[in-house]
Amino acid sequence: MLIVARQSKYEWELAKGTTHQELCQRFSSAPEKLEAILQSHESQVRVREELASLTSAEMRMLGEIHEPLAHDLVISLGGDNSFTYVSHYVTGVLMGVNADPGRSAGALCSWSSADLGAVVRAAQGEYRVEAWPRLIADVNGVAMLPATSEYFLGERERLQMSRHLLRYRGTEYDQKGSGLLIATGAGSTGWYRSYGSAFPRTESRAGIALTEPFIAAGLSLGELLPGEAIEVVSLNDSEGIVSCDSWQSVPFPSGAVATVRIAETALRVAVPR
Repeated sequence: MLIVARQSKYEWELAKGTTHQELCQRFSSAPEKLEAILQSHESQVRVREELASLTSAEMRMLGEIHEPLAHDLVISLGGDNSFTYVSHYVTGVLMGVNADPGRSAGALCSWSSADLGAVVRAAQGEYRVEAWPRLIADVNGVAMLPATSEYFLGERERLQMSRHLLRYRGTEYDQKGSGLLIATGAGSTGWYRSYGSAFPRTESRAGIALTEPFIAAGLSLGELLPGEAIEVVSLNDSEGIVSCDSWQSVPFPSGAVATVRIAETALRVAVPR
């Protein structure tokens, strides 16, 4: 078993080189915000230490994870962003625990640090496993990380117009808008929900949505099914990117081609019985 814990906001600031005194100066006009950051930090450190002692599990920090994790069970102790990051490296079962439920929604996390007893019981085997379909993509033939939530294709600065040529189900579509989202069921309750309807995390399909469409040419919403592929040709003229779960971004300049499919291997996620 492995616990992967995210840094608190306070730790993140210190890691950037910000001193405690500089933080105090930054929040001098809003001291309650600094107090909330410090309280959250203390709470998260306490939860880490208690969970590690109760489970006797190895613990690593999120920023240390860059390679596949060959553990039977990996506990992501953080929020949704931590969960999606860790999901890119898990080969066993992933269990999501919201480390700061007072300040984080943690929609992908099935357990909360507010009830560590339930977390420990689950970690000892009181869970069932769901298969959450993921997406795979390549840009000019080079594979990206699998997406647990979504791929975004468009300009890095969304104030710039994103331009694409889509090849989808035997038809070509010219598109202009703020970018293209291709989301799983897990991602359908997040960013994608501003454009399309949410669907179950275990459903083997993906939702396609052109964000803030200017020219949709007949396709602003669609779906991707197993065995299908959508090919996107970049016509971006500024700084096009393909982003995986808002963690990995690769260049997507004009003329580049991205292909997105549903992955054959799903993410195995621990959920309550």
